[in-house]
Amino acid sequence: MKGFLFCNLNLMKIIKVGATKITGQIVKSTSESQKNHKGLKMASQRTAKPTNALMKRRAKKMRNNPTHAEERMCKRLDELNIKYLCQKVLGWYIADILLLEKLLIIELDGAHHYTESGASADFRRSKWLEGFGFSIIRVPNKDVDDFDLTVLDSFPTTKTNLAQKAVNAANKERNRALYYAPVQQDRWKNNRKKTKQKNISI
Repeated sequence: MKGFLFCNLNLMKIIKVGATKITGQIVKSTSESQKNHKGLKMASQRTAKPTNALMKRRAKKMRNNPTHAEERMCKRLDELNIKYLCQKVLGWYIADILLLEKLLIIELDGAHHYTESGASADFRRSKWLEGFGFSIIRVPNKDVDDFDLTVLDSFPTTKTNLAQKAVNAANKERNRALYYAPVQQDRWKNNRKKTKQKNISI
């Protein structure tokens, strides 16, 4: 009887030790897989750029439902065989009409653009786009038919690859800003302010 108990105790001990070893291995392998998964996820987050699908959907909707002024301007450009893109996403903004070869944007402005807030927003928009080499012409909706299209000839023609680089740069800047967390964006803005103040004081 004692021998039987002795064997059972040893067996229990063996089982217990074996279970501990196996459990330890499972926990270790699980933690490693989680770490690897987390590392892969972080790596993919670093390389992947956030999509601007929302902007593209909005641009497509606007393209499919053009205003009367947009229809008139596009018709006039077609008559002169001028290549253009309608409702083109450029970073934070959607250009009404883009002449890619000239890096020229034609904005057709309704009444809201002539309010104080509208003018302020247009100013910021123009400054941002000009930073990538784009020129902007603003045409009131009511003046579309009378707008002198020969003005477009005064803008130099740009090579297609250079023009596309400007478009890509604008979209990349937008994606970069969206990719960083808000805290990092605030920190980046504060650092820029400090640098500007330091330069002014010098």
